[in-house]
Amino acid sequence: MLHVDLRGCGASWFAYVDGEQVGGPYHGMNTAATAARALEQKLKVRKERPCLCCGRAIMSEGPHHRLCAACRAKG
Repeated sequence: MLHVDLRGCGASWFAYVDGEQVGGPYHGMNTAATAARALEQKLKVRKERPCLCCGRAIMSEGPHHRLCAACRAKG
C-alpha cells in the first residue's frame, strides 16, 4: 500500500511518495495531513483493471472508469 510521508516544519510542509515530492507546500501540519489523507485515498483507488469490453489492461481511476479509450470511442 502506498503511504504519503509529510516533511517540513512550521508553516512549510510537503508530501512525498517513495521519496518524490507529490504535494505542497502546505501551510501548517494539519493542512498537510488532510491533503495527505486525500492523496492516499486517490492513489489507493487508481490501479490496473481490465476493460469491461475488450479485456485490455487499463489504469483505472475507480469503478466508474472501466472502459479503455478505444472502446469508449466506439460508444
